[in-house]
Amino acid sequence: MDRRTFLGTVAAAGFGAAFEAHSAGEPGQFAGVAAGTFVWTQVLGKQGKDPRENLDLIFEEVHSAGYEGVETFADYVANPVQATRMTGLLDEHQLKLTGLYRGGVFHEEEKAKKTVDEIGQLAEIALALDCLHIIVNPDPLPDREKTDQELDIQAQNLNKAGELAKKAGVCLDVHFHAPELRNDARELRWDMDKTDPALVFLCDDVHWMYRGGVDPYALLEKYGPRVRGTHLRNSVGGVWSEELGPGDIDYARIAERLKKIGYTEWLTVELAIEDKTPQTRPLVESMKMSREFVRQTFGA
Repeated sequence: MDRRTFLGTVAAAGFGAAFEAHSAGEPGQFAGVAAGTFVWTQVLGKQGKDPRENLDLIFEEVHSAGYEGVETFADYVANPVQATRMTGLLDEHQLKLTGLYRGGVFHEEEKAKKTVDEIGQLAEIALALDCLHIIVNPDPLPDREKTDQELDIQAQNLNKAGELAKKAGVCLDVHFHAPELRNDARELRWDMDKTDPALVFLCDDVHWMYRGGVDPYALLEKYGPRVRGTHLRNSVGGVWSEELGPGDIDYARIAERLKKIGYTEWLTVELAIEDKTPQTRPLVESMKMSREFVRQTFGA
């Protein structure tokens, strides 16, 4: 059954697929290299264009830059029409959907119920799209760290969401930004240490670890067995680079750590633009340069 036919069964049948903790890859090999679409939202946004109306263009550039997969946003497949369109675009551009990213409240019981229910629904859509990873970033608080009680509630709800994802046959991978890395990555460590390692996994965003003041090499080694996704970006002098290349993070060292822990999942190039980021070339050219850097550095 191909993706398109499978997607048509979503409404009529449930999913009882066997859960696979690892989505691809032979021992010692990476599954492939994917492109995160966030940077296109920035570039197209500056042009006054809606990224979801330009997915055909985005996927065309991802494929032409040499990537095998693409990671994008969960709200791009929020209904059957969008999901059907997504599967057609993936087929047309010969790409695998490697992850669907979303946020959500987990630390407040009432709001968390809605988040968990939505993740259960998303998990079924993800599997229909042959996507085995839901990447979730629990919503941070704008002005303070979460209390111990709030983090306990968050961990409990991550377990519930992870259980629904597992029943559907996909992984729930926790992502993070700078707020979760305050106080020696207190929130991120709580999310990992207080959840079931068979239900909740980690999407390791290397540069956010670096920017959050946490040793990315040490944390990768600590939580290595639970890493199911890896986001790659670099900076020079603390400023996000136009392409993935040499810079503040030693990616040869990251590659060694990933191989050491037996990581066989996707590597995802996730470029992003901030105020001082150079913009000297079309994005697709920077993505091509980034793809070559991954080939040379990771052998993927």
